[in-house]
Amino acid sequence: MAKQVFEEKGAKVDYLVGTMIEIPRAAVTADEIAETAQFFSFGTNDLTQTGLGMSRDDSGSFLPQYQELEIIKKNVFASIDQEGIGKLMKIAVELGRSTRPGGSSEPRAFVETGRDGLKGLDGRSGPNIK
Repeated sequence: MAKQVFEEKGAKVDYLVGTMIEIPRAAVTADEIAETAQFFSFGTNDLTQTGLGMSRDDSGSFLPQYQELEIIKKNVFASIDQEGIGKLMKIAVELGRSTRPGGSSEPRAFVETGRDGLKGLDGRSGPNIK
């Protein structure tokens, strides 16, 4: 499609093709996804909801009690659950890089990830991915 548009417009721009990782299955099959996608962005709100099996809309009725009982450490919709969702994100990045191992300096390399949504507002909650 891009080639056709470039020909029609008589111009060419450099671009990358990426995808959102928003469900656990996408995270654990990221090596296959990286055969086409050159970068990932994480839909952390959806990944948290599907990974933990809870609705963000309904969580206000029980999350405070879960925190009080220390079932969870923090509000998982304000700070990424490192042991679960953060681990899924790390797995996705590692799998993606196993398919595109060259690093972001190569034209078709797996590049750094981004995050969407309201996650990470605390500025410290992203998984430790290098």
